[in-house]
Amino acid sequence: AVVSTQSTGEIGGEELLETTTPHGSLRRALHKFTKRLLKENPRVMMETEQGAPLVSTLLLLLHRTEGKALVQLKEVLLNSFSQKETEYPGFEKFGALPAVVLDSKSSFVIQSLIKVLSKEELQELYRKELKSLIVPLSLHPVGNYTVQTLLECAPGKAAAEEIVTQVVGILEDLLAESATGVVVTSIKACHRYSLSVDVVGELRKAFHLPDNDTTLLFRCLMSMTTHDVLLEKMEAAKKPTQSGKPRRDRFEATLIGSLILQAIFSYGKIDQLEEGVCGLSEDHIVYLCTNVQSSHAIQAFLSSLTVPSSAKHRFIKSAAFVMDKLAVTAPGSHIVEAAWIAADTELKATIAQVLVDKEQAVRGCKHGAIVWRNCHLKEFRTGGVQAVEDSERRKKRKMEQFLDL
Repeated sequence: AVVSTQSTGEIGGEELLETTTPHGSLRRALHKFTKRLLKENPRVMMETEQGAPLVSTLLLLLHRTEGKALVQLKEVLLNSFSQKETEYPGFEKFGALPAVVLDSKSSFVIQSLIKVLSKEELQELYRKELKSLIVPLSLHPVGNYTVQTLLECAPGKAAAEEIVTQVVGILEDLLAESATGVVVTSIKACHRYSLSVDVVGELRKAFHLPDNDTTLLFRCLMSMTTHDVLLEKMEAAKKPTQSGKPRRDRFEATLIGSLILQAIFSYGKIDQLEEGVCGLSEDHIVYLCTNVQSSHAIQAFLSSLTVPSSAKHRFIKSAAFVMDKLAVTAPGSHIVEAAWIAADTELKATIAQVLVDKEQAVRGCKHGAIVWRNCHLKEFRTGGVQAVEDSERRKKRKMEQFLDL
């Protein structure tokens, strides 16, 4: 079952392996199977659709047991880096690259290998084989997954900073190739290792924003549009239609932009984004909060532990009077609940009043009904904010008592 989950890419397989320690007959069977595998050719097996998830799963399970079998299997896989690929189209200028990280199947095994190597072994692999190849691998459609895994399991802060520094040097190329994963993982690495690399500043340069512009970075990132092109679109939106009616300034949201912004908000580096988020019009707020892609970025902003409460409150004040429109949609209902948690007493009263005024519409759909319950609006209608806070305290007490059982 574990092998099947790994091969199909479904969620849950790796989490299961991380908490599974083989004992007794299973452990003996794994070691026996590994010996049999080593007599064959693991390097050939890891290049097949059935063999790659098998070898990957075996690595992760053996890692829970330690022992000679794991050492031997890791040695064989590390030696596979000696086989180079010199004719990959478009990458000739980088010279020979390890074939094992360019193939989609064997790369899957290498990612598992990186996760089970000791800090010393990973440092050696990075220094000998990967350090000089970060740029080409980041740009490669398959190789970039190895770079992402390396960032997640970096052998130390120095190595992480070296990798991120190389990545930000090619940000424009990565964004042009839609290699978002490496960019997002680099931002998360800055947070995890407290790196000094200014990724947000480098993103400003990649999108050609002038130093004095403090409002359009958020919009450029969300729409994945450079500063010059965005200004042209905004100017075009000011011109009336042929019938004389004003055009709406449409806000474009992209999945790639949303993913990058989610990582930045989790990182807490919002100095250059706060004006763009908190200065949104109500029309744009409704669009972004009800869009299935961009709503995740807004939710990350409101839920982040590193974004200052003052910034969250600024946004909530701008969004408070459209909360009824958000509450009746699936993405928007999550925004309302995140805003409710982040709001102070005064803002909660404002949000609650807006929703209570539209009670029939809010409670008339399943998403709104959930918001009504979770925000304790029944109590607000009868006893105001004080009743809501009392209800929340009772709920919290019950949860604490349940957890103490």
